[in-house]
Amino acid sequence: MFPFREGTDKMRYYASAGYMGQKGNIDNFYYNRYNIRTNIEAQVARDFTMTVGIAGRSSKRHTPGFASGGTDSNSELGEQGWMSVANQTLRMHP
Repeated sequence: MFPFREGTDKMRYYASAGYMGQKGNIDNFYYNRYNIRTNIEAQVARDFTMTVGIAGRSSKRHTPGFASGGTDSNSELGEQGWMSVANQTLRMHP
C-alpha cells in the first residue's frame, strides 16, 4: 500500500493505492486485486466542514469452474460444503 497524506488547517487530503497478488495451490489459479482510496476534508466555513471519501477496487480471479468449499463463491445461494474440492476429489474416478 502506498499512502500519501498532505494538508493545511483548512484542507486535508489522503490518497492510497494497493495491490495484492496470490497464486493458487493449483496451476493457473490466481487472484489479483488493485485498490485505491482518497479522502478530502475541507473547512468551508467556521462551523462547517465537508468530507468526501471515494474508494474503488478492481480484481481478477482465475479459479476452478466448481465450488472450492470456502466463502469465495459467486453463487447467489452460497456455497455448500459438499461441493468442496476435497470432497469432489473423493468422488472422482481413478
